[in-house]
Amino acid sequence: MSETRQVRSMSSIGQMIRQERFKQKMKQSTLAEGICSASHLSKIENGTAIPSEEVLQLLLNKLGIEIKELSHQDESRIISSLQAVYKEGILKRNKEEIREYLQQFAEHKIHFQNLHNFYTYNLLMFRLFLILQDQDQDLSPFIEALRSVEDQFDHHQKFIFNINVGLFEFFEYKFHSSLLSLEKNLELTKKALLEDWELADFHSILGNIYHKNGENFSSVNFTTTALEYYKNHLYFERAMDCYILLGISYRNLNHFKKARENYSLALKLAEDFNLPYYKGMCYHNLGTLYSLEGNSEKALEYFHISLDLKKTEQHHGKVLVTIHALIVEYSKLGNSMLVLRWCQKGIDYLKNELTQDRSALPITYHYHFSIYKALHTNRQNLDHLLKEAVKHFEKTFDLRHIQKYSILLGDHLFHQNKFKLAGEFYQKANNVIYKQRNVEKWEDL
Repeated sequence: MSETRQVRSMSSIGQMIRQERFKQKMKQSTLAEGICSASHLSKIENGTAIPSEEVLQLLLNKLGIEIKELSHQDESRIISSLQAVYKEGILKRNKEEIREYLQQFAEHKIHFQNLHNFYTYNLLMFRLFLILQDQDQDLSPFIEALRSVEDQFDHHQKFIFNINVGLFEFFEYKFHSSLLSLEKNLELTKKALLEDWELADFHSILGNIYHKNGENFSSVNFTTTALEYYKNHLYFERAMDCYILLGISYRNLNHFKKARENYSLALKLAEDFNLPYYKGMCYHNLGTLYSLEGNSEKALEYFHISLDLKKTEQHHGKVLVTIHALIVEYSKLGNSMLVLRWCQKGIDYLKNELTQDRSALPITYHYHFSIYKALHTNRQNLDHLLKEAVKHFEKTFDLRHIQKYSILLGDHLFHQNKFKLAGEFYQKANNVIYKQRNVEKWEDL
């Protein structure tokens, strides 16, 4: 074998070693110790040096991985198969099929002779991991490994990479950073050869991130573009996602008629295809709209319908959202008895259904329910609860509830004549406005 051909055949080995080292959060010096120098390992990882069979095996053993050699035909077959799963996974979100596919590659690391294939493989696999949103898997080492070779990606790979980074940052509650990462793709859409479904996926993601950043006009524009593709190609669940997001964005813009139209279109699809999960979301959002319009009776009717639908599907997060909505509506009506009843139901639900959930979800709703419970009894411990809640929502970048509970705490402290402390929390609530508008000075508001 010539030196050139040998370098090409070993091209992904170094990248694979680096990626696995990143994943295990291992330093180069730690991996190299007793095997080779750290500088030699660096060259191996950068593809400028070829390890001997002995060194390679020692490195793989220390990392605890095996590699699977592929022919060019096998490489093409795997990439083609992965691209099909990737497309189906994005458009249909068939998590069980994705999980089953990923398990096929769990035991062995694939050694690609073609480095371009290696990059494509890892970029597509990363997006599939993001779709699964497995709480037990730390994906930060994967993203760092991809960042380290970003300058070697072609336009299409950079497009996928930016989506991956944007979604990763979104799940880390870094909504502004997520938007900046995704906006890099606006220029790349003119350079990369993209299929229509990829553009629709990008536009729907961008619409969602614009919404999270409070840019509702942009959210409407991009979500509407994505919706056209999903409707025309009969991806009804993705179309329902778009209708619901459009409804929320129009609601935030105080265009209630447009909001109701989009919620109703989503509900019609959900009823046509008998999808209780989506029906539950539609009724919840329609209930929220009635609440904003001051029609509590209709709002409560729709929230109860939503809750019944969500319970049949066991979507715990969505159930908690609607229990919280019921508590808020009864609180607005001053009905303390029903507020306390639903707070207790929410607390019991957390204990019975979410004892193994390690996400922020149980903590978030524990604060919601405990605060309303304290608010509608003797207000004992309310100061402490609100302070802890504000800290929690600062960690999860939940600007809405930072502002909401800071105002409540400010009012509570003010009525206790604790004016200085009250002022601190009023200021915290004001600061949310600056973050929402992405400005630093009051003159820019």
